[in-house]
Amino acid sequence: DADALYQANIELLADNILDYYGITISNTSTMRQGYIDLAKNIYSKVNYKVSNAYKDGTAYLVDVTVYPIDIFVQTADEVNAYINKFNEGVANGDYNDYTMEQYETEFSTGFLEIMNNACLNMTYGEETVVTVEIIIDDNVYYISDKDFLEIDAAIINSAIPVAE
Repeated sequence: DADALYQANIELLADNILDYYGITISNTSTMRQGYIDLAKNIYSKVNYKVSNAYKDGTAYLVDVTVYPIDIFVQTADEVNAYINKFNEGVANGDYNDYTMEQYETEFSTGFLEIMNNACLNMTYGEETVVTVEIIIDDNVYYISDKDFLEIDAAIINSAIPVAE
């Protein structure tokens, strides 16, 4: 279950990046893998710490301190400059002889390079503390879907600056 959830989150992040930046890829077998690899790279930089469990009445709780990944804020200026430069190339006819697949690959490759380079020196937003309840059922310990989604939402800063 954990692996399936991880893979679903990877694909969701890859799709969200493509959607946000309006990137279209025709060659899904090759370029899509680049965005899946980027999402894996981003998630590999998750920064958090888990406190010791403590009892509150009859419930056991754990505080999870998450330092939100700030890659979209971190890369905003470079991405905007790249998009502007690429659009200048389009206006100058630099890509007139490209097929749609070549054009999309050219743009995506530069974009992926910016994002993957940012992962090398990831920055983080202000910490967020998520308190989760430990549920015990027949000696199986887990957290609720609601708590899991709250942690997931805190992992990446979604306040992405608007591209100009």
